[in-house]
Amino acid sequence: MTRQPSSFSRLPVVIATLLSRYYYRQKLLLPTTSYFSTTTHLTSRPFRSKEENELYLKLTSAFREKLAEKTSRTTKFYTSIIDGAVILPAGAAGKGTTPSLLTVEDLEELWQRIDTAGRNRDVEVLDRLLDEAQRSRVRAVTTYNRLVKSYLQCGRLDRADATFAALHQNHILPTTRTFTLLINAHISRAQFPTSIAEDDDNRGVPEQAMRYLDEMRTLSLKPCTSFDYCVLLRLHARRDDVFAMEFLWRDLQASKDIVRPFPYVYAAYLPFVVASRKDVRRAIDVWREMYERVEAGTGATGGGSSLMFGQCVALVPVVDAFAGAEFATDAHALLGYLLSCTASSSATAASAKGSRAGFVVPAATYVAILRAYVAQGKSRMAVEFYREMGVRYGVTEEALGGEAAEVVKKARESVKREREEEERRRREVGYGMFVPAGWTERGGM
Repeated sequence: MTRQPSSFSRLPVVIATLLSRYYYRQKLLLPTTSYFSTTTHLTSRPFRSKEENELYLKLTSAFREKLAEKTSRTTKFYTSIIDGAVILPAGAAGKGTTPSLLTVEDLEELWQRIDTAGRNRDVEVLDRLLDEAQRSRVRAVTTYNRLVKSYLQCGRLDRADATFAALHQNHILPTTRTFTLLINAHISRAQFPTSIAEDDDNRGVPEQAMRYLDEMRTLSLKPCTSFDYCVLLRLHARRDDVFAMEFLWRDLQASKDIVRPFPYVYAAYLPFVVASRKDVRRAIDVWREMYERVEAGTGATGGGSSLMFGQCVALVPVVDAFAGAEFATDAHALLGYLLSCTASSSATAASAKGSRAGFVVPAATYVAILRAYVAQGKSRMAVEFYREMGVRYGVTEEALGGEAAEVVKKARESVKREREEEERRRREVGYGMFVPAGWTERGGM
């Protein structure tokens, strides 16, 4: 029988193994102390704490100096590119042109003088500033865009066209804003005929506006702002070009997070959807997206959320279409928005010139909304709509019309019956369903 070894007999072997492992780790373990830690492990650090801090600061300071040098060099390089683009824009190189005699500061001062002359409607000053820009060999297209805009503020479309011609003479490429400013001016100035010839592909749109559009397409310039999209939508809507309208609208939807269109862009598209496409459901979606933009802005009459007089007039048929399709709530909201816009200072100033009357909504529009509410069983909303038109927007009873008063009268009677029915049901719930015949509210027979 073999003898089993005791546990004490293996103790020296275990101790020797542990000591060998400890020695092995002590010889191979590297220092683990970093700059951010002061804990000492098995081995000591190669540098003292002070020396390590000095070495770290020297290394990082040299790196920061190199980084600052590279950053400064890059900043100066891009600054020179930007200044060169302002003074001598792309497209001018290689044509024997010379840089401008004005600095960037001088250009900014020139822009302020141009804007001031435009606000003051001083055409003579604008002519002198145009001559000054040409003598100084200013090649910044922004300068000429400001001149075009100022001339249009003065009502001198001919001078704005002449400024555009000066761009060609000086071999300066126009921008999208240059074309949209001039297209919008020609569309607004034109008197569109009531009858259009069959062979007129432009459907009354001025030839000059179409030439600007063709040149804009030749240069592959695309709309960049809400104003650009609005002008082009108006142009295509005048021509009744369904393909161009839909293509432009899809392009806007794809880039709306970048463009962030103002409500007046939607206002230029809504009448087309209702009149040409006969798609009220899609118009409802466009209006609700437009209303979200209004709510996200500064209110119905602030900033880019306000509409001009002509846009408000063009949207009245849209209100009728909403009410006729029994979208009474959306018709109510759209009409209230239009009344708020026309009550703003911009719309009242435009309608106070005496050339046209103020914004007047046909009485049939109010009646259509009232009937839509009644048809949907919302008599209380009909009564509230009638009261809101008079109290909030100052619409008189004469403007609402006698038919609207009759509809509201019937709606009030319906509301009265509904309240009586609710009161009767409340009493039945209070007294119980099994009430003896002849039982009165006082509790007696």
